[in-house]
Amino acid sequence: MSRRLLDLITFSKDLCSLGADIITALPLMAFATAIRTFGQALPTARLVSFGLIWL
Repeated sequence: MSRRLLDLITFSKDLCSLGADIITALPLMAFATAIRTFGQALPTARLVSFGLIWL
């Protein structure tokens, strides 16, 4: 009984630390996605502004 309880406690601790890792990683992933999106949008924005200068 105590062995299973100990396993359960260890498992829940691991789960909590995994959750904390995911929460920590989410802003980083969002930041990376934003940078990637911005990087893809930048050439388009450059073309549009270049076109507006010539108008």
